[in-house]
Amino acid sequence: AFNSVPDDLFGADRNRNGLKRVSDLPRAGYSRLLVLLVRFSDHKDREVPPRSHYEALFNSETLDPDINPTGSVRYYYQRQSAGKVELEAHVVDWLDINATESEAALGMSGLTPQAA
Repeated sequence: AFNSVPDDLFGADRNRNGLKRVSDLPRAGYSRLLVLLVRFSDHKDREVPPRSHYEALFNSETLDPDINPTGSVRYYYQRQSAGKVELEAHVVDWLDINATESEAALGMSGLTPQAA
């Protein structure tokens, strides 16, 4: 089971998970992203999309009406930054974890300040 994490454990520039806040990410240049596909213990019976689906969702330079009809995450950031931001995502195949969805979320759900 997961325990709650003190808000100040990682410092003011980090969120509850110890990750840099989005506003602190570079506004120009090349950034690599790590995308972990996680299946919770209470979701084992659910079918999941293949890793290639998420690779296209994050990295594709072309539109796919079934996966990214408005473009990939990479495409979005290139366009919104006038070509100043270049993202590349490495998508790891599905990981089965021993925590339920509720345990991993520390009992939180929805849009709450604690979720960020």
